[in-house]
Amino acid sequence: MSRLLQASLCPPFPDDVPVADLYQFSLSKLVDGEEAESRALFEACTTTGFFLLDLQDHDIGKQLLASVPPVFDVAEELFSLDFDEKDKYSFKAGQPIFGYKGTGVGKIDKKGTPDRCEFWSVSKDDILSITDPRPNPAPISENRDAFQQFMTRSHALADIISGHLDAHLELPPGTLSARQRLSAPSGNQVRLVKIPPQAPADRRTSFVPHTDIGAITVLFNALGGLQILPPAADASNDSAWCYVKPVPGSAIINIGDAMVQWTSGALRSNMHRVTFPPGEQGSFTRYSAAYFARPVSDALMIPMTESALVKRLVEDDAQYQRDQETFTAEEWEMQKGISLRLGTNEPQSSGGRATLTKVM
Repeated sequence: MSRLLQASLCPPFPDDVPVADLYQFSLSKLVDGEEAESRALFEACTTTGFFLLDLQDHDIGKQLLASVPPVFDVAEELFSLDFDEKDKYSFKAGQPIFGYKGTGVGKIDKKGTPDRCEFWSVSKDDILSITDPRPNPAPISENRDAFQQFMTRSHALADIISGHLDAHLELPPGTLSARQRLSAPSGNQVRLVKIPPQAPADRRTSFVPHTDIGAITVLFNALGGLQILPPAADASNDSAWCYVKPVPGSAIINIGDAMVQWTSGALRSNMHRVTFPPGEQGSFTRYSAAYFARPVSDALMIPMTESALVKRLVEDDAQYQRDQETFTAEEWEMQKGISLRLGTNEPQSSGGRATLTKVM
């Protein structure tokens, strides 16, 4: 296992910080279609939009867990490159966010306060040869198989979750997965993030508060630092934010903006940010790896009114009916990505309008 994921090599997560009370689900129970687990999953996706998923009780999860350490090893090698080498692959304004983002390039607020993280976004379409190869440094080009395994196995997890959401949203089986097909061009990516330790007297948010653009995010990290904003809490109140405590053998899953858009707010995309790891963990460098399952590029970002539930929510939302514009996923993601990078948007949690009307 990568040393970056070995809990024994870093201090324990402290017990004196606010921690989000998240559902923890069993992958085995979801694969088996257990009704109570499915119902609770839908509730999590319509309330906090975040949950933990235990991957150790099913072969699908075990295979995904086995693909995580090689990606973390690549991350350590990748971020150790000289800045001039990394900067060759920096993404450009107005283009898809693939490649490198240096520390301080992103802003965490409208005042222009620089962020304190660097990240690298690796394109699914590149790794799976859906498009022409992108220029990549050696740590990526020499480890394409590692990224392919991590991407395909993470996406399989997103498909399982999507299947349960289909049922509760009264959609035909496979509807959500079809809008996130792995084989079609999309903005799907693996994002590797490095956040160095901060001086104790100058610790603050490392990555801008935001919601995720895509449909489903699958996240792995060993150290704390991810925080979510509880429903109805004030984002400007630092004490309102709650840490998500990493659980070995589990993935952190969250619902993104695309799901809110497609369901007219039935599902919830929740505000979150990355700050310094708590307690003694704050003296360690924090790495994370996330897989973003996003809509296929030509998918229309409009509600799925073939769902009776979604149709009712659209009819109940007069503001939505007045303001709705039609964008493809590619156009929609580009707009959101630019505002996130510049810190010019005013992110807020959205969705959570559904009530459970059907069980699996």
